[in-house]
Amino acid sequence: MAKSDTLFSRWIEGHSLTHEERDALRNDPEFAPMLKEAEYWQKAASDYHQNDVPDWDRNATFAPLLEQSKQDKVTWFLPLVACSALFAVASSILTFIHNQHLTGQLNAQHQVAIKQQQQINTLLNFVEVQQKNSSERLVDAVQHVLTTSRDERRDEMNALIEYLKTQRAQDQALLKLQLNDLVEQVEHMPTTNVAKN
Repeated sequence: MAKSDTLFSRWIEGHSLTHEERDALRNDPEFAPMLKEAEYWQKAASDYHQNDVPDWDRNATFAPLLEQSKQDKVTWFLPLVACSALFAVASSILTFIHNQHLTGQLNAQHQVAIKQQQQINTLLNFVEVQQKNSSERLVDAVQHVLTTSRDERRDEMNALIEYLKTQRAQDQALLKLQLNDLVEQVEHMPTTNVAKN
């Protein structure tokens, strides 16, 4: 196919092909129709002969039409004016209707914008109140922490430390028991089972 493509390109560019190369293009199912069409147009282009424009009497041809058009000017002028007036009236009515429609849309959009602005203002007021309330709560919490005595906090910390120590001791005792159970299980196992595991 690449060879046929190259041959066809060379032939289109004006290079001559051998009889075998042209037969190869004619036998190619993809390029055979293109070759046939190109040969047709090349033959048509070579057979084309430009004809001269005939010389004729233009005044004799158009003079009767010009005479008749002078008489017909009045007959077509009135319908033209009527159509123009009708077109102008229709255009102005359509423009008026379109303007009314646009005005209605703008008014609706303006009302929506006003409602959205009111909602935004309401939300801003709500956020402002929430910020004020949260700052007041934070001040109250700080004052409560400051008023709590250091001794109470120290006692709470000591109790927490004792609890953690107790939990740690219990966890160590539990781990020691589990380890002892595991050691006993391993000691009571036959030696062959230990090697398999």
